[in-house]
Amino acid sequence: MVHANAVLTPRGRLLLARRIVEEGWPIARAAEHFHVAWPTAKRWASRYVAMGMAGMDDRSSRPHYSPSRTSEVVVRRIVALRWRHRLSPLAIASQPPWR
Repeated sequence: MVHANAVLTPRGRLLLARRIVEEGWPIARAAEHFHVAWPTAKRWASRYVAMGMAGMDDRSSRPHYSPSRTSEVVVRRIVALRWRHRLSPLAIASQPPWR
């Protein structure tokens, strides 16, 4: 969530993007006016062109894909060892190999 007094709330992002896209402001001038970096101004203008007002909302920073994610079998075994046997992380790590 963005701080209420931040320059680039979704409303501020929309204003920035509209100045660049609809009013034709140079990206550098708009960035200076809104006290943001040039790449930031370009990013919001590009999102506005691609998605309209919906592109101005906050996005999740959660990765879409985690290739090194721990398998479900290993997670279940760790949880079982923690809950049933009250083992510490160090004790669990000393258990036989997980795979």
